Amino acid sequence: MNIRTAGYAMAGVCALSFVVLAGAGSPARAGGMPVVGADVLPVAVVAEAGSLLGEDLVILRGWIEVIRGAPHTEDGIEIVDLEIASLELVGASRFGLVAVTERANAGESYKSGGQLRGITPGQPFPATATLNLFLDLEVPSSPAGPLLLHNEASLDLEPASDGTATLLEAWPPFDVTFELPESDACIPLVDEANLESELGLCIRSLSIAVAPLPASFSVGRDASQFHPADILGILPAVALPGVGQAPYLRIACDSLGLSDDGCDDSFGQDNVDALSFGSAVVETEPAVDFSVTAGALGSDGSAVEVQSLCPPAEPGLSPEPESDIFRSLLAGTNLLLFDGNGPVGACQAAFPLGLLEAVSMRDELDAFVAWDPSVVDRNADGVPESPVYFSLDASSPSLAALGFTAGDILRTSNAETPSLYASREQLGLQATDDVDGLCLVERGDDVYSASDTLLFSLAPGSPTLPAIGASAGDMIKAGSPPVVAYSAATLGLRQTDDIDAASCAGPAGITGGSGDVNCDATTNSVDAALILQRVAGLVSSLPCDAEGDVNGGGINSVDAALVLQFDAGLLPRLPV
Repeated sequence: MNIRTAGYAMAGVCALSFVVLAGAGSPARAGGMPVVGADVLPVAVVAEAGSLLGEDLVILRGWIEVIRGAPHTEDGIEIVDLEIASLELVGASRFGLVAVTERANAGESYKSGGQLRGITPGQPFPATATLNLFLDLEVPSSPAGPLLLHNEASLDLEPASDGTATLLEAWPPFDVTFELPESDACIPLVDEANLESELGLCIRSLSIAVAPLPASFSVGRDASQFHPADILGILPAVALPGVGQAPYLRIACDSLGLSDDGCDDSFGQDNVDALSFGSAVVETEPAVDFSVTAGALGSDGSAVEVQSLCPPAEPGLSPEPESDIFRSLLAGTNLLLFDGNGPVGACQAAFPLGLLEAVSMRDELDAFVAWDPSVVDRNADGVPESPVYFSLDASSPSLAALGFTAGDILRTSNAETPSLYASREQLGLQATDDVDGLCLVERGDDVYSASDTLLFSLAPGSPTLPAIGASAGDMIKAGSPPVVAYSAATLGLRQTDDIDAASCAGPAGITGGSGDVNCDATTNSVDAALILQRVAGLVSSLPCDAEGDVNGGGINSVDAALVLQFDAGLLPRLPV
């Protein structure tokens, strides 16, 4: 079973280096295997179970914590040993609720682990990978009564696509699926006495899909379980058993410094409808990740259109694009990146966010950024130490209390009262405009200026849209007047569609520190030479000056050296 995003492998995302949870270090080192450390990876599991009652498809969500040993070599091949420190999965089956954890070691028995192994001497990737799992499964309400089962035979998984083994191109293995090799065997699940249960349960097939990227998001008003000004994540703040299923509340409304009226459920409620952490994902190609409001149709053949026609047997009976996240590579179409409820039901499947997509009620994804909340909340206390940038919709009580509008971009950290980062006037907007999607690269001084990149979308009814000939499905660049940066058609949307959440990626223009100082969309030795000329004072500025600082330490000769290493293939990514 494979629940990768249909027809799309996010090669760029796999090269990300980021902090997953508080205290976790950056997992990759330049030109080599990942260094010693730990990764907590969001996963979705699809298992085919056999029993005396027949076959059952079990879908579970959760996380897995992987400890990386020190890289070592054998005959020039780079190797990293892996240990599965903990794992938590929760799902449902015909036997009732199923909870899965990593089985405790008994000496060398039941030791879950794995290995990364390069295939070319001196080159860390591509690499083979294995995961060997021993699991405890608790089924508290089965037809045979409470069950506590485990596997005696190791579950040996490897990266695969539709049953064919593949290689890893980077670590962490985002957007990678690990599968049991196909076999006629059904691996038995046994009790503490190593006896099979009365139901004869066994595992016939198993796949573990890692999320395409970490994600922070908020949901709209009338959500099933969360406040519309809470920031949610697909990972818990701390990897401990018993935290339940995603989404997890990571930064609450009051930790954004919003008013009591806006955070209290008995009042009108604030709604965070645009979100950024001030940086963009570095990709091999520019891209925009986005969500849409209910009723979006998408361009012909796009993933938005597929979700709008759900279910396939009765197109349009229960459309569900508003709970999903899509990705456009700016070529007139889009692909499904995250699905609200994941591989459940008849619609197109993608990695689950854990949102409700029922016919009578569904969660609408209303703001999104492609980073885990630990990027701004490193000590996992629910209060962001680093800046969070956001806008509130026009009905939010805190706007009047703080004297802001729905067209302003606000900033907060340490639960302080939000301040104004970029006013609607600076963005070129009118008094009643409503910013509902945000891509922001804040380049260092935390004051909005021309050196920062700021793209946004506007809610339907915003007066600036007709004034500049734009639609609610366009991504707009700030200015006087603002201009369309990416049209709805470029994103695979119709003019009548509405983007209500956005997060951007790209090698230049959208992200800072790419090294592309001559603005030719390529980072190479020419850029390194120009950076050295700039450092030596031979030129006073460069066409894309801000892109020269690739390591966050100011533009100097080190940046030139790093650009040369990147051009030679010794560095997997810029910025460093």
